[in-house]
Amino acid sequence: MDLKKYLSRNPKGLKWLVHLYNRTAGFNSIRRGKNRICVGASLLKRTKIRISGEGNTVVFSDWSALFHCAIQITGNYNRIEIGPDCVLRQVELVIEDDGNVISVGKGGRLYGPTQLAAIEGTKIFVGEDCLFSSGVKIRTGDSHSIVNMDGNRINPSEDVVIGEHVWLGTDVLCLKGTRVPGHCIVGARSLVNRAFSEENCILAGVPARIVKSEVDYLCKRL
Repeated sequence: MDLKKYLSRNPKGLKWLVHLYNRTAGFNSIRRGKNRICVGASLLKRTKIRISGEGNTVVFSDWSALFHCAIQITGNYNRIEIGPDCVLRQVELVIEDDGNVISVGKGGRLYGPTQLAAIEGTKIFVGEDCLFSSGVKIRTGDSHSIVNMDGNRINPSEDVVIGEHVWLGTDVLCLKGTRVPGHCIVGARSLVNRAFSEENCILAGVPARIVKSEVDYLCKRL
């Protein structure tokens, strides 16, 4: 029987082959400690995972693929979820502190070098069918404290939410509190630092603003 036809009819066999590749030919480096990593039928190639802490969970849904990626968790009870049919190339996922979440929805295409970093119990949600060009950075916090003259901190970390079918252009920077609605495009080298509510628009600039409405994008060229 043709191998391709056999595997299409026997997903368990395909999962076994993917698992075998990850263990023997993927050149991956994984240190999980007392934490949970669920790879399933996801392909990992030259991917490095380092987890320090306890109660952390990393889940790769079936048929996702990570190439030359890095995952680093320092803290407890954090969660990273990669949805099915995602492709990540040269993407770094970084979590510090406790109770953070990084989630990438089904069918995402994230190309690097790109970094998603969550700290201080915040969340990064990337909706389904998103496209990230190279050089994208998403950060939920500043990593250092800014205080007023009374010594009170004034820069708390905040969640970042990217809607479904969003295209982030080259070198886009999304800071704490960012909300990009579904079916939006963010122009190259833009800085997004607040919540937007209008779908189907183009955001561009430093800081980003709406420059065009009633648009969408297709991955294929017409």
